[in-house]
Amino acid sequence: MQSAFADWQMAGTAREPGAPSPTPLLRFSFPMSRSHYAPSDATALARGGARAWLAVAGVWTALALMSASQVIAERVFDGQPSEWERVLPRTLADWYTCAIFTPAIVWLVHRAPPSVQRWPRTLGVYGAGAAAFVLLKSALYLPFSRALSPAGRAPSWAELVTGNAFALTLTFAAVAGAAVALESQRRAREKEVRAGQLEARLAQVQLQTLRAQLNPHFLFNALNALSALIHSNPAAADRMVLRLGDLLRHSLDAADTPEVPLGDEVQLLERYLDVMKIRLGERLQVRMELEPGTQAAAVPNLLLQPIVENALQHGIGRRPGAGRLRVAAFRERGSLVLEVEDDGPGIPPRVEERVGLGNTRLRLRQLYGDAQRLTLERREEGGTRARIVLPFRVAPPAAEAAEAAA
Repeated sequence: MQSAFADWQMAGTAREPGAPSPTPLLRFSFPMSRSHYAPSDATALARGGARAWLAVAGVWTALALMSASQVIAERVFDGQPSEWERVLPRTLADWYTCAIFTPAIVWLVHRAPPSVQRWPRTLGVYGAGAAAFVLLKSALYLPFSRALSPAGRAPSWAELVTGNAFALTLTFAAVAGAAVALESQRRAREKEVRAGQLEARLAQVQLQTLRAQLNPHFLFNALNALSALIHSNPAAADRMVLRLGDLLRHSLDAADTPEVPLGDEVQLLERYLDVMKIRLGERLQVRMELEPGTQAAAVPNLLLQPIVENALQHGIGRRPGAGRLRVAAFRERGSLVLEVEDDGPGIPPRVEERVGLGNTRLRLRQLYGDAQRLTLERREEGGTRARIVLPFRVAPPAAEAAEAAA
């Protein structure tokens, strides 16, 4: 740009003997990349952010200092006085009168993004924008040029326009190009955020659907057990109705929470086992082994009940006498391990997973991806062991978890 020189002269103008050698009109020794001519955050600038304005001022100031340094170095190299006190103000005025148009260029890119499919419109809009930038920038710089130029050597507005049109057009293109890149980046980030939110909502819906499948499945099995007691043991059936109501109430209280502390999950499991003890009586013996510190670990809501129900139905329920059920929790290499064991006949070679077990496996995969495992294996001493491995992390308090789920 014109004011990047120590002395402004039209190309071809003769100079007096001994006069300073003029700098070529459109000489730039630094790359004209978008990072040099644009703000660091176009979106924030469009919103008037103070940090964005500081970033823009910093970029344009750096450009002005680079340009002034170039001019001063060339004058010193040619054996002329540096005259930095005159070069620096003119250079700052030149670049700052470019910088003041940065918000307008960013706004143009935001309102009329360039499109290859609509290239005639794009060419017209940005051509008009570049022309307006050249004319208005030259008009804005004119009083500074007259004030800071040697007497009788200040250019006219027409001379500023014709002498700097090419350089200013390149400046406009660089700023617009940087703004296009930043706008595209912003839209890509917004698209990723929307996609992530949609995926999270979809996952939540899937979890709620899977969780809802367990309620009628569990209730159906409980009612079957209740119907078997109504005629044979009415008193036990009455106690079972009360315990079942208590169990369902606590289950519904946490229905909207994907994860709960293991301690809460164990309390819900104990209520379920109280119901089953009424049905099975002395045939059911339960042992809980919870390693200290594990009760605060986060686990999926209603995780253990279908696993224990499976052990009771297909393990202990098939024994002629009493059966033992063991529920354990412990940490292992940064993971939480849950085990449910029974001493029944053991799993067959091929296991058909129904609602309870299949649903649990899907929920684990939905919540933890590949960081979880659910396996069934035969115990050497007889019976079956269900083993669940999850990432160990402390669950938030119940109130916070419910608020986060909402």
